[in-house]
Amino acid sequence: MLAPIVIVLFVWLVLIQIRVLEQEKELDNITRRLDFANKRLLKLLSGNKVLTQEEQSSQPVTNAFDEQYEYDETDEFYNEEDYTEDDDEFIEKNEYRKQNNLTTKNRHTRVYNNTKSNKNSIESFFLGNAFTIIGAIALIIGVGIFIKLISPFFIFTPLMKTIIGFVFGLGLIATSHAIKKENLKSYSEVLMGTGFSVLFITTLCTTVLFKTFSTSVCSIIAAIILVMAYLAADKQKTVSMIAIALIGGYLNIAFASHMEINTAFGYIIFLNLLSLIYVFRNPKMELVNIVNLIITLLLTIIISHGRFDEIHIACPIILWLIYFIYDLINTNKIQNINKPNVLNWANLSVLTMFSLLIFEKEKLYIGATLVCVAIVYNIVVGYLMMKGSEKFKPYLYSLLVTIILCVYFLAEDITRIALWSVIALVIAFVVGKLKKDYLANWTLAFCVPAITNLFFIDGITNALVDYTPIFNKRLLTFAFPMIATLGAYILTKNSENKITIKSAQVSKFMAISLAYLYAIFEINNYVNQNSLLSHSMNAMPFVILGFIYALQMKKIGNTNNLAIFEITSYTVSIVALLTLLICGMNYSPIDKFIPILNIRCIAYITAIGASICFARWTKSDFFKYLATILGFSLISFEAFDFIIKVHNYGINYIVSLMWLIYSGTIITIGILKNKSYLKNTGIIISILTLLRIFFHDLEHVDAIYKLIIFIALGSVFMIISYLYNKNQK
Repeated sequence: MLAPIVIVLFVWLVLIQIRVLEQEKELDNITRRLDFANKRLLKLLSGNKVLTQEEQSSQPVTNAFDEQYEYDETDEFYNEEDYTEDDDEFIEKNEYRKQNNLTTKNRHTRVYNNTKSNKNSIESFFLGNAFTIIGAIALIIGVGIFIKLISPFFIFTPLMKTIIGFVFGLGLIATSHAIKKENLKSYSEVLMGTGFSVLFITTLCTTVLFKTFSTSVCSIIAAIILVMAYLAADKQKTVSMIAIALIGGYLNIAFASHMEINTAFGYIIFLNLLSLIYVFRNPKMELVNIVNLIITLLLTIIISHGRFDEIHIACPIILWLIYFIYDLINTNKIQNINKPNVLNWANLSVLTMFSLLIFEKEKLYIGATLVCVAIVYNIVVGYLMMKGSEKFKPYLYSLLVTIILCVYFLAEDITRIALWSVIALVIAFVVGKLKKDYLANWTLAFCVPAITNLFFIDGITNALVDYTPIFNKRLLTFAFPMIATLGAYILTKNSENKITIKSAQVSKFMAISLAYLYAIFEINNYVNQNSLLSHSMNAMPFVILGFIYALQMKKIGNTNNLAIFEITSYTVSIVALLTLLICGMNYSPIDKFIPILNIRCIAYITAIGASICFARWTKSDFFKYLATILGFSLISFEAFDFIIKVHNYGINYIVSLMWLIYSGTIITIGILKNKSYLKNTGIIISILTLLRIFFHDLEHVDAIYKLIIFIALGSVFMIISYLYNKNQK
């Protein structure tokens, strides 16, 4: 049960320790630079421009090679016997050369020392920091196990256990204070945090398990220990100690498993409050707040044992409120209004999760909780806007997210979709008419759940029982998001803001897609109730609609260069093409087949037209070849199905004749229009026709049909040859 919390706490502490080490290194570098600058300034003021060897050694490192370098006095640049001490100019120049020129030997020495330093830093991290943290957590858990599990096997009275725990904790704190030296600073901080954690565990566990203290006395002692830990951490400007102390505070709850859930939650809130105070005084440790919220949620889930209904809703609301107040105060302090407000989002997410756990399927209570939250956000946003501050935006965004959740939990089915759509339209009006471009994407944020929920309403995606074409429940449901997205596009399309323009184009994409989606559902409903064709032929209307939709997406994509239109266009085209080829092989039922005048032929003509349009827009030969191949597939399928329908397999030569006529036609057009793709495709089909005639048709037809085949073959080839040679001249 403790494993997830221990892992999260350990990773959290390691990350914080790494951050602290980086800050200490940066601060040390800055201090050395300031010290060197100060000494340099003093020398300049005294009139002596040449620094001594000791002063020069304090100069900050400027590159990776200089970290381990010390000047070797044996590397002389001048002969002292040849010059007098009065030659100051020469001496000054050589002093400068001594400090800025390095021999090859010294460079190799510095590279070796730098590599050795990196290895030592790894060892220092694990042996000096990570292992210390692991040991501290192990000691904390060990004390808890001693008090709760192992101690019953020994002759210890509750008072003795309490005294031993307090003595051990105070001993660790005293030891850490005694060894507080520069080289043992990190170790001392972790040891002191461990001592405070032991005091926590002793206080809480002995109270819950052995009733050594009353609840009020336990709360007072815990508060005193926490305040002491906070004061010690704040005085030493360290995060390691407060982090270890908080770990002990959280583990107290885990060991004191018999504590009433709301009392435990109140204790956790106190831990979070102390952490907030510390982070408020040390703003760079903002990560501590995020981790505290996550641990609070995980720990509550563990200690509740699934009995979430016993948690009073006031507890998570109070937790949310103290973080909200902290965030509000902290927001007024910062200057950067565009800084991501991660804590605010994490706080709202944790409250929502607690609401879901506590009320489960009681959506009305969840919605009511979120309505209260939305009211608070609304008051804050209104107040900040009245003051003319731009810092209201993060809270406005949180308000909008809360409204989305409120609609989800308080409304049902069509009402839910209608509310989201209306709010999206209102936001679009504010963006378009009042020029509030920072709200542009929130139109989409309300349209997306409205569209998504269409698929969860009974009877919308499948066939309606009492079906009335067009004027039905489906149209009423689709109308709200369609009007919202189309209205959003109309209201915001003329904006000069790039983000708003992109948002308007995405709204246009949604509106068009919804219209086609509605048409697909309507056709599907009609086909299922009235069509006598097979499922393969029933797919043809969707293929036709798919190609038309893909063409429209491609055309819009060419004008606004938005990737979503291009991707959708090609994706839908591929799906429609594969469906056409697979479902179009056999017309079923065959007795309903009429050559040329059938749904499959219309679908193929649509696909060929779409390929030609794609070829013109993209200037790609691929789509040109695709159009000719689709034409070849169409005449082949039509010829085969005609033979099957008349039940006369003796006229198989019709397929070859159709191929011959088709190849001759496209080659002729290719010659006259000088289109190489038509000529190339026609030549390939002509070769296939010859192979079919010699290896298939001649064995299965009578002499009269052979005569017809060869006359047609000769005539077509002669005409093609004549046209080609004439065109060449």
